[in-house]
Amino acid sequence: VSVVETNSSDESDEDFEDDGFLTRRLEGKKATDVRLAAIAVGTGCRGGLGNLSIRGSNSERGVTDH
Repeated sequence: VSVVETNSSDESDEDFEDDGFLTRRLEGKKATDVRLAAIAVGTGCRGGLGNLSIRGSNSERGVTDH
């Protein structure tokens, strides 16, 4: 099993492949609708997204699926 990590200058933006699943983590302001749509399109050619983790940075307003 190979592990691939891609880390841009922003540490909250990560890709890894482990056990055949692509995992993407977004934190704070990086978790935008546009970025989530780009992840969905970009991972289609890799067989899809196995795990997606989103963590908000605003304690007053949490992350929702709405």
